[in-house]
Amino acid sequence: MAAARDRLSERRDDGGRARSAGRGRVGGDAALAAAGRAAHDAVEAATDRAAARPWNKMGAAGLAEVADVLLPLARACAAALPEVITVGRLQPTRP
Repeated sequence: MAAARDRLSERRDDGGRARSAGRGRVGGDAALAAAGRAAHDAVEAATDRAAARPWNKMGAAGLAEVADVLLPLARACAAALPEVITVGRLQPTRP
C-alpha cells in the first residue's frame, strides 16, 4: 500500500513540475524561474496582507493587550523547543 501511495505521489509531483515548467515557473532543474518567483512573491504578499488585517484593526492599545496576554505563552513555547529549528532560535519579544 505504501509503495502504491509513493508511486502516486511521484506521478503527481512529476505532473505538477511539468505544469509549472510549462508555465515558465520552474526550470529543468526544478529551480524557480522568474515567473515562479513572481508567483511565489505575489502569494506571500497576499497572505501577509490578509494576516495583517485583524492586527491593523486592533490599534496600538489592542496590540499591547494581546502582547501582554500572549508573551508568557510564547516564551514558554519557545523554551520548550530545541535550541536550533529550521526557522532559527525563537526569542519572543513585545512588538
